[in-house]
Amino acid sequence: MRKELIFFFIVFVGIFFFSREVLAQEVHCSFSSPVPLNGRTTAHCQAIAKHFCLIGKKIEKVDLFYDDPLGVASFMQTFDCNRSSCEFDLPSERLDKVGRWNIMACVKETCSFLAGSWTKCVNVGWVDVLPPRCGDGVINQPGEECDDGNNISGDGCDANCRLEGAPPGPTQPTQPTGYDNPLLWADIPQFLLYALRFIFNLLLGISILMIVVAGIFLAASRGDPIRQAKGKRTLMFAAIGLSIALLAQGLFMLFRIIFGVRF
Repeated sequence: MRKELIFFFIVFVGIFFFSREVLAQEVHCSFSSPVPLNGRTTAHCQAIAKHFCLIGKKIEKVDLFYDDPLGVASFMQTFDCNRSSCEFDLPSERLDKVGRWNIMACVKETCSFLAGSWTKCVNVGWVDVLPPRCGDGVINQPGEECDDGNNISGDGCDANCRLEGAPPGPTQPTQPTGYDNPLLWADIPQFLLYALRFIFNLLLGISILMIVVAGIFLAASRGDPIRQAKGKRTLMFAAIGLSIALLAQGLFMLFRIIFGVRF
């Protein structure tokens, strides 16, 4: 009795998984919806080969049928896959009828092990097409001269979707005037700021170099008082230079605040 129960259990599990493979939906799609009349939508689809097959299971192609609100298949799109699992994006043609468009996907699978093929069609979604209006981003009304996707005037297309004067272009920046030099300083405060920043960078570099040299003198002095004196003197000069650099940086920041000069 126990063997019969185990046998029926294995058969039941096999039928469950086999039926799930055969009957499951092979393709899932998502669509941008709603869209305006004569707008476009993009179908993002994922197709997976589901039929039972040991070797060579793949999807050859996927056909998408768009049925308009009257039930007429208005157009079809095809994607070739040749893999067991694939994802793809398909932009639709223009949707020219208001209402709900149903989308049907027909998946063709093949199995080289069984030398067979299957085609299964499933409903994968719909797209709602809205009535035309000014501001929907599509010129879809007789009175529209333009449609930029909003109802704001002053941007070349007014609130009633009529063309208007072109918006003013960006103003050209004024060319700096003043000194005849490659940096084209605009005025004296800007020249002083450039000079202070140059002094700061120069003294900062020299101070760091002198600190390194002083460290070398002190490390290699081996108790020699002359070398130690040189190292201390170099370190003192480095400290003075660093102080001047910090002062120049402070003056630089002060001038920027006072004169409002930006770099």
